[in-house]
Amino acid sequence: MRTGTTHASFDVLSIVEAAYSLEGSQQQWTQRLLEVAERSVGQGLAGFACAFDANSTDGGVAFERGSAAVINQSTEMVHAIFDGLTQAAPGWLSNYLAGDGGVARCLITSEVDPRGKLNYRQRLARSGVHDGINIVSMDLDRRGLLLSLAIPAGPTIAPALRTDLVRAATHIQSALRLRARLAAESPDAASAPGALESGDALLTAEGKLLHAEGDAKLATARRALQTAVRDVTHARTALRDDAHRALGMWKGLVSAHWTLIDRFETDGERYVIARENVPQLNGLVALTPTERFVVAYAARGASTKEIAYTLGISATTVRVLLMRAARRYGVRSRKALLALGRRALEESESE
Repeated sequence: MRTGTTHASFDVLSIVEAAYSLEGSQQQWTQRLLEVAERSVGQGLAGFACAFDANSTDGGVAFERGSAAVINQSTEMVHAIFDGLTQAAPGWLSNYLAGDGGVARCLITSEVDPRGKLNYRQRLARSGVHDGINIVSMDLDRRGLLLSLAIPAGPTIAPALRTDLVRAATHIQSALRLRARLAAESPDAASAPGALESGDALLTAEGKLLHAEGDAKLATARRALQTAVRDVTHARTALRDDAHRALGMWKGLVSAHWTLIDRFETDGERYVIARENVPQLNGLVALTPTERFVVAYAARGASTKEIAYTLGISATTVRVLLMRAARRYGVRSRKALLALGRRALEESESE
């Protein structure tokens, strides 16, 4: 990480904006995201990013090599990183990427590999890369993205910056899910850019609602969408130099339902589209959709605040939903509810 700089100088907001720039193939999107992350918080040493799938029945993790992106590093080193990750001790990689630490995380390499068991780290060290910032985004379906930025040995990461990078990981997760949804709608297109022309609601950048369909027509939904658009616009303009405050206003979803995407007209006018983008989740069928999401995220290790940020609801609402879910299943404690949730997730993953 850069030295002699303040937290506000790290442009984490640009990482979120890059995540929601959905055009291009998976590899093009990953490369663009990595380049923005390197400019925003890196130190110009090296960077690596790749999508992964942690659904293997043997507990392993599969990397999607076709999505991989690299910066300031040789092709040979990319292969070494792949081999080092995939050939790590059984269970190590799945614990690292998909362990019970929440679905969006920011980890320092030396924290998760204190004894240097990853063999490629020795080769990286010879080029001045002794550690790394790892932004991990993993959705409830256990698919996600690992984005790593090389840093020298010994630097610390400020708690506020780590919080912001976790928030950025939340948005990367949301963008990955939306990319998959758009590709499913238009399987013959690399990125289905035409799908961005429509959605459940269309608003101006100032939050004026121009059109709404389905659930977005409800009065509560309209108000939530208008408030969210105004908050995001304020975050990207007036709070541009204060990433921590800006990201605090820009939540992962709106009302556990919608993702906000920019749409630009030929004259440069900016509009905002609200696209349905709920997580894909099986199991927990006795619960309402939002109760299921809350229980599932909590079962994955996310805190109440992290769940609230991910879904775009209040922490109080999260606690109420957990209590309601517990009553529906006839359990009295959060611990018992989450144990039940973990079993349900495991059963749904094995189907």
